[in-house]
Amino acid sequence: MPRLCAAFLLCCMPLTVCPLAADEDIDSLFDEPADTEETAGSSQADSDDKAGPPPLTDIIDNRGFSFEVEYEFIAGFSPGWAETPWNRDYQFDTDYGPGKPKTSSEFATQIFAAEMNSTFMLDFRISPTLRVYQSFKVDFPNYDFKIKEFFADYNLNRIVFFRMGLHTVNWGVSRNFPFVNLPVMVPPEGNRITEFDAQGSSIPKEPGDPYAVKMDIPVGIGGLQLLTLSRSGFIEDQDNPQLKEFGYGLKYNLAFRWADIDIGSFYHNKMPFRSFMSVKSTLPFGTEIYGEGLFAASPEYDSLSGGLGWSGKNIPENWERKSWSGSIGVFDEFFDRMLTVNFEYFFNGERHAQWLKEESSFQDTEVSPFIYGHNGAANLVFRPNRDIRLFTQCLYNLNEKTAQLVPGIQITPVSNLNLYLGVPMVLGERDGTYYSKNADKKNRPFSIVLAVSFSGNYRFSYYQ
Repeated sequence: MPRLCAAFLLCCMPLTVCPLAADEDIDSLFDEPADTEETAGSSQADSDDKAGPPPLTDIIDNRGFSFEVEYEFIAGFSPGWAETPWNRDYQFDTDYGPGKPKTSSEFATQIFAAEMNSTFMLDFRISPTLRVYQSFKVDFPNYDFKIKEFFADYNLNRIVFFRMGLHTVNWGVSRNFPFVNLPVMVPPEGNRITEFDAQGSSIPKEPGDPYAVKMDIPVGIGGLQLLTLSRSGFIEDQDNPQLKEFGYGLKYNLAFRWADIDIGSFYHNKMPFRSFMSVKSTLPFGTEIYGEGLFAASPEYDSLSGGLGWSGKNIPENWERKSWSGSIGVFDEFFDRMLTVNFEYFFNGERHAQWLKEESSFQDTEVSPFIYGHNGAANLVFRPNRDIRLFTQCLYNLNEKTAQLVPGIQITPVSNLNLYLGVPMVLGERDGTYYSKNADKKNRPFSIVLAVSFSGNYRFSYYQ
């Protein structure tokens, strides 16, 4: 089931900026795994490296390394409009207010993008107790160089396991709304560290890469995880970080035969205190059902500054704002995995909640909000054969009476080549969040996405 779940997440098309926040976004359309053409070198004649990195249990006593590189060449064209084609009442100077299209040239826009990028991954098993992993990405034409991950794993007598450095920590089981993924939550703009732009104006500092120390301790049928985490955007002076600029959390897992349960909490002094519980189980007839609950408590919200009313101390003295959120969802596959179905309901009781969405092929890292109130998600994927995938995603908010619908198709005519067509559109009330935050790169309510990608990877490994 975990393998099928991972495949489903790659196939779904949730939002880039997701008020009904999603594990993936429309750009994950371009991030599907390429056909692997690799040569694995090893001192063992019967190595299974071609299927992926060796399991930890097989190499924990071995020394060695693996090197992997992924290449991607992608181009896309997307015409879009500031209103849906069936809406004839659009007025350039009245409907949308300041900052919205006023002329026909701004009403209809086109986006063309072409990029080449490569990601290099180095994995060194220095000893049975120490492992070092690093991955970095370079792209053209921007000539950007980014370290994606850089961390060390250390196990203490195989009882306590540490991971330290630049790495992402994910919690929760929701397929559409990562509201209990507490390590990726970020403060509202009014409560972030500020910096000065080129004009000398003070602006909120964007949250950056996570720096984390994670400790896992196997206990009974599950385990305890302790976490210390901060981000470059949370730290005033990078050369002199303060303890109050770090967040602290814990998560306990219970892996029963009938269900997998997580209970955890996380607190950072610029965000509410949050505690969650998640449950995932597979019913006797094969349907996966999951649910999550979240409690959040914070000081009174300051509507003038857009921030939280902190007293200036590490821990606020009064906690006047409390909220509850929850979700429940189902996932199943039919007709020998030809049809994949996922439905989920989410009530968001926390206002101003935001999370940091990782970058994808066509989208930079960005902060995404959650929509307050009653939300729903539906994902359908149909695969008539191994080369064609039809998909549809619908996200809806009852309170704002707005929805986003993303139908599309992916075709793989030959190995390493993918063709895509998607039509993201926004439905419902114009003042809803989806009209300003949606799956389109420029947040246009209606667009057409055409793209082609060539991708592949190569891996070499050697273990003694």
